[in-house]
Amino acid sequence: MDTKRQPGIKPIAIVLKECSFVRYPEVITNLHTDCKISYNKSLIDATRAQGILTVDATGVCDVGAKKVYEAKIVYIGIFKEDGDANLPLEEFMTIHAPAHIYPYAREYLSSLSMRSGMPMIVLPPLNIAALLNMDIEGTVNEDSNTTEDIHP
Repeated sequence: MDTKRQPGIKPIAIVLKECSFVRYPEVITNLHTDCKISYNKSLIDATRAQGILTVDATGVCDVGAKKVYEAKIVYIGIFKEDGDANLPLEEFMTIHAPAHIYPYAREYLSSLSMRSGMPMIVLPPLNIAALLNMDIEGTVNEDSNTTEDIHP
């Protein structure tokens, strides 16, 4: 790989596949969000030089014994080699593609929480490479994915 060149892989589409958001009627000012992020690079088509990645973000907030909200957001990203690829598609799909898709799920949850009359929920940035060192092919369940005391 030539580190002075771009990877030569472009996004074809990043689309919302599934969303559910349930807000319970409590009015809360401080939220503790437990978030789990998982991804599945379910398809890499070498003949079309294309990869498809699914990112699944789920969050739940409990204050004491009361549930404040539950959310599930699933995005799909389709990426394709752009003629002169400088990075193997497999490597891009494992490390870089999740980092491209996660902000979409993060923004969507923030928007949904605001529209529901709750304080805006802002999930923290993730270091995808560090998380992948723990489990390169499966679910990422890292304690550092938790945010506390989020205010509007």
